Amino acid sequence: MKQQKELELLKKFPNLFKELEWGFDHNDGWYDIILQLCTDIQAHANTNNLQVDIVQVKEKFGGLRVYCNATDEVIDKLIEEAENKSLVTCEICGNKAQTTSKGGWCKTICVEHARKLGYKEY
Repeated sequence: MKQQKELELLKKFPNLFKELEWGFDHNDGWYDIILQLCTDIQAHANTNNLQVDIVQVKEKFGGLRVYCNATDEVIDKLIEEAENKSLVTCEICGNKAQTTSKGGWCKTICVEHARKLGYKEY
């Protein structure tokens, strides 16, 4: 993700990213998904007096992965929903997408980016 967007998230959610070890390893298309996820996690944490630390946000096997050092059932469900949304959202531009492959690598991207980057429907 571009540094500007990373800084926006870090500034908006300083309590969630105190322990961020690996940063953000994905493209900008999932920014809105992550923004909503952080908003929901922060609201739940505030309401329930929880300290949640997101330690890594990345792409893996074509989908978003969010790792925390402490969660509960509600946060686990929020993360699962965000990860599922990423599987139909282009990692590059945020448009509707599907999981594609190229040389053994999976990426969830729209038809336009799949053609441009040489990925094929998975």
